[in-house]
Amino acid sequence: MAQIDFPIFPAEFIALDRFDNARKIKNIHAPLLIVNRDRDTIIPPSQGRQLYMLANDPREFYSLPNHGHNDLFEDFAPLSIEWLKQIRTNSEQ
Repeated sequence: MAQIDFPIFPAEFIALDRFDNARKIKNIHAPLLIVNRDRDTIIPPSQGRQLYMLANDPREFYSLPNHGHNDLFEDFAPLSIEWLKQIRTNSEQ
C-alpha cells in the first residue's frame, strides 16, 4: 500500500511492516470470511476480491456498498455474527 500511495519513494526499503496476505492466505484452512468496502480509500476494494480468489474453501466474500475504510461496523457486526452462526451450524452437521 505504501508503494501505491507514495509511488516516488522506495517503499519496499522504508516500510518495515509486511502484510503479505496474498502469500500467507494459502496457509489458512479454516472457514474464512472476507468483507470489504466498495468506497475504501485506504485499501483498494480489488484487494479483498483478490484475497478471496486466492483463499482455500470454505470461504465467503461480501462487499458492503456505500462504505469506506472506517464506517463499516454497523453492517459488519450483524453480518459476521450471522456468518459465525452458519459456520457453527455447518460444523455440527
